[in-house]
Amino acid sequence: MAQTFSENNICIIANRSKTWFYDDLVKKMELGKNNVFWIVTGQPWLKVLKEAGYPDSNILYYEVTKTEKETDQSWLAELEQSMSMPIWQLIGTDRFLSKRTNHPDRFLNRVGKSIESFLIDNNIFKCFGETTWSVELLTYYIAKRASIQYLIPHTIRIPSERFAFFTDPFQSNFIRLGTNQHDWDITYLEMIEKMLNDGNIPRPNYWYINNKVPAVHLNYVSKFVRFLSEELFGQARTEYMDYTLLERIKNKTHIILNKYQIAELPFEVNFEATEQNRFALFTLHKQPEASIDVMGGVYTNQLALIEILSKLLPVNCTLLVKEHSNAIGDRGRDFYNSIISMKNVRIVDPWVNSHDLLKQIDIVFSVSGTIGMEASIMGKKAVLFCPTFFTKMPNVYFINDLTSIKKVLAAPCTDQRSELLEFYKDLIINSYEGLIGDPVCSPASMTEGNLELVSIAFKDVLTINQMESVTSG
Repeated sequence: MAQTFSENNICIIANRSKTWFYDDLVKKMELGKNNVFWIVTGQPWLKVLKEAGYPDSNILYYEVTKTEKETDQSWLAELEQSMSMPIWQLIGTDRFLSKRTNHPDRFLNRVGKSIESFLIDNNIFKCFGETTWSVELLTYYIAKRASIQYLIPHTIRIPSERFAFFTDPFQSNFIRLGTNQHDWDITYLEMIEKMLNDGNIPRPNYWYINNKVPAVHLNYVSKFVRFLSEELFGQARTEYMDYTLLERIKNKTHIILNKYQIAELPFEVNFEATEQNRFALFTLHKQPEASIDVMGGVYTNQLALIEILSKLLPVNCTLLVKEHSNAIGDRGRDFYNSIISMKNVRIVDPWVNSHDLLKQIDIVFSVSGTIGMEASIMGKKAVLFCPTFFTKMPNVYFINDLTSIKKVLAAPCTDQRSELLEFYKDLIINSYEGLIGDPVCSPASMTEGNLELVSIAFKDVLTINQMESVTSG
């Protein structure tokens, strides 16, 4: 479908508290409010945008209804033909949608038609958003079919204070800056070289936000009381992408009980590899989370994947499984007991330093985790089940056929320092300094200094030609 783009019209898919971030960014960029359009999921964020002065005609607001009346899904069926992700898989990635409506497919059909008209009628040039929720993913595929670029600003992980504009849900490809390339930053080059020399890999900043050893004390009681107070007397939750009060009470209770129960599990802390006793490592993802529910494709059942991997390893190799420290309490004792019962698997204490573990293992398995980058930097092999951008690093493999693991295990792990430096040089040149965040999870992203950095990046991207920029990274 050919159309004429207005290079001034952009659309932002509002994702909860990131709405504040993008509104401040629009102000920093001095974009006219008439040229900025929004797709909004909840009443609180609709109110924020109206109070900020955006015209009603520039906001597409939709609600999820329990029962969807329209049964004709021909529009959605036609869109699905152009999608790499089937509609029911897309629905399965959304932790809330099926709870909010009896007919998630009919809902997407209704909302999708409105989104398509909204983008085309307003001559949208570029969309900015995430691909976490079903409507975000649907908008990505709608925009792609209409030749409208959908960009996903996201951290490049290591170093985490830089971000790139990714062009697909798997973060496989990012914008190539072309004539807008910034010079290779000598500071980052020195940091990368130091990292390679001393093996001191910086943790991503998002790792520190929730990565604290849980204190099972009365502190939990005070947090729970505060949470209830906020829910009962605070602003009502009127968007589908959030838990109801009852669900939040249930979830918080579940997490607290799990933390007590799993404290008694036989987690192991000491591992020393020998010629006769080798190790592989599987790192669990926090779930639900887009890093596995969206990026994982068919590999979202981590328990089943662990069992399969344990059976594919050589007889002298044991699979170590390490919980994500930010996910402690999310999974119950039965989940870990299932892992413990597997013959060729040992479960690692969540607080063991993963960098120390990498020194003892031959290979690491992860769906899309940053540990794949860390493994490459430390000269270890990594297998990912998502074709994300760092599968281009030395000794990192993307596989979608589990039978090919045997070949990867047999492949030599080579020292490819020059290739690693080239990877990072390309990554830094095609990324920007700055944090993409919100005032709740990342207050530093809301500072004037950070907004200035991010605004420079967005202005750059808005000048890049539509078709030239869609190039694999």
